Amino acid sequence: MSRLLHIRTLLLASLLTGGLAATAQAQTTPLTLTGYVYDAETDEPLVSVNVFLSGTTQGAATDTTGFFRIEGVRQQTFRLVASMIGYDLVEKTIDRATFQPRDLVFCLPPGLVDLETIEITADRSDVTSKEWQRNLQRFEALLFSTTPFSADCEIINPWVMDFAFDDQTDVLQAAAQRPLVIENRALGYRLTLHALKLIGRYEQLRWEASPFFEPLTGGSNRDQRRWRRNRKEAYEGSTRHFLTALTALEQATEKARIEGKRLRKDPIDEAGFKIYQVSEPGHISYDHWVGQDDLLEMVRPHADNETWTLSFIEPLLIEYHRAREAISYARYMVENGFRARNGRNAWGDIPVQEMQRSWMVLLQPQGVAIDERGLEQDLYAVKYFGYWSWERIAELLPYDYSLEEEKAP
Repeated sequence: MSRLLHIRTLLLASLLTGGLAATAQAQTTPLTLTGYVYDAETDEPLVSVNVFLSGTTQGAATDTTGFFRIEGVRQQTFRLVASMIGYDLVEKTIDRATFQPRDLVFCLPPGLVDLETIEITADRSDVTSKEWQRNLQRFEALLFSTTPFSADCEIINPWVMDFAFDDQTDVLQAAAQRPLVIENRALGYRLTLHALKLIGRYEQLRWEASPFFEPLTGGSNRDQRRWRRNRKEAYEGSTRHFLTALTALEQATEKARIEGKRLRKDPIDEAGFKIYQVSEPGHISYDHWVGQDDLLEMVRPHADNETWTLSFIEPLLIEYHRAREAISYARYMVENGFRARNGRNAWGDIPVQEMQRSWMVLLQPQGVAIDERGLEQDLYAVKYFGYWSWERIAELLPYDYSLEEEKAP
């Protein structure tokens, strides 16, 4: 890779691939959460409030008394969110280890989404204006990228968005005044992003929200099979797949040690990943392969045996060998100058599809806590480059998705 191409590849960064609440899956009896939601000013119960576990398909709506009930909660730590149009979103972070089974109480203050550091000054009085429409196109390009599944994603209520675009820096700021609803017909989910905030430019993105997934209904058997197939494709080779394989390696090694046996199968290799330490993200070098012993030094279990700390110093190059990169990614790399134009196949019109390459950088020296379903517990602790930064909302799966649990009929 040339120095120029290397530097430009550094721009393929995503500070945060999603504002999911990172959680750990407990192996104990599932919890049942119950509680009430009230108006903070009048103390009256609120009806039809959405109460859900952020980043999952688990949620419920309050009844006429403000009561909600959510069953089957297995996570160790989770964010429980209460959201209703016309009220500020309220969330509670709950740790199963200290949680006492009792009714939870939410008091929602009337108001709008708190935009915090993002200030939207653009006039949205006419969402049909050319400037608003251009910003919507920029927003969709940032949110969905150019992945194969992005073409099957549709924003149902784009008019809830406010935008501000800086012509000098090409930076778009966006915030939703109400929950933004997206229909992902590739994965079979209706995704609602509560309190969405986004800032980015064409190849850089940072966003956060409290997402809630609802499986699409009414699909044919063919649709159901396609959704299962696409979810499997979105999962395999993803950050979740990689981090899950890391925790599986530590668990399998510890089990083999206790049983006095030798580890016969390497979960990292079985999953299709190769890992290398490199000098900086964007650089391709195979001089420093990261093997089992090195990985076990990087992944340390916590006392609960359900979460781990991933810690390393040099950036990691992660290659996924079970699938080639999407043709749209290869085109994106060539068209934006991130890859030499002579990287084409024999026909000369289609860029060569290389293996999926991503880079991972830790932004805090103490490392990042992860769980066995492959999510990070610390926001802004990890920065991704390459293929993983190119994949975005269109490939987003709920926390409670499991490749093993989703069986074909």
